[in-house]
Amino acid sequence: MLALDHATLARGRRVLVEDLTLALNPGEVVGLLGPNGAGKSTVLAALSGDLVPQAGMGTLDGRPLSQWARTDLARRRAVLPQASRMAFSFRVREIAGMGVLPGSGNAPATLVGEALSRADVAHLADRDYATLSGGEQQRVQLARVLAQLWSGTGPRYLLLDEPTASLDLAHQLAVLELARSLARDEGFGVLAIVHDLGLAARVADRLALMMNGRLVATGTPAAVLDSETIARVFNVSARVLPHPDRPDGILIALA
Repeated sequence: MLALDHATLARGRRVLVEDLTLALNPGEVVGLLGPNGAGKSTVLAALSGDLVPQAGMGTLDGRPLSQWARTDLARRRAVLPQASRMAFSFRVREIAGMGVLPGSGNAPATLVGEALSRADVAHLADRDYATLSGGEQQRVQLARVLAQLWSGTGPRYLLLDEPTASLDLAHQLAVLELARSLARDEGFGVLAIVHDLGLAARVADRLALMMNGRLVATGTPAAVLDSETIARVFNVSARVLPHPDRPDGILIALA
């Protein structure tokens, strides 16, 4: 389990998240929701081990994240940021290959090929990364973190910071469906910051809803999202409807 336990998170002297408890289990997709400034990226940074809580604790398998060696942590969790800039020219396959961990025992070329294919960028393998669109670059970076996790060991966790922000509609859905597949078929724990409530409700097993640096609700999409909560947290009017094909599913329509 990857978890935060009563964590208070700050940048400098500014407290951004207070007393937050959140766990990510192997085999589940958690959608982290909330308006801009709610503290979502700060929570992801703490779960990744890049931000040490001011109070409380972040843990992996019950052990404080601060006690994990960076190389060992890299074998258990991977992070896809909102954007990744490269200072030099690399081919797409070289970017994906940067995720392969040394000593993994896996054939790097095989890992890279599979990662590029699953991220739908295999046809770009020999392109210069700098010539790609923003959405294409994001999918290449997704291939990189897939290669990292597949060359890791033990229960593994994928942390996605707005992975659909620069993607067209088809690839938004494809990336989140891939996240669900990784959880259900390979046992990865996946946490994704998502702004599209409908997409989050479609793919997530559980939602965690934040507002003003606090966790205000967590549970199944149907338990967390209703018209009143959406209006209070996001300041928009919406209708939450039963999904016609899934008994436990919901659809969200902006009013």
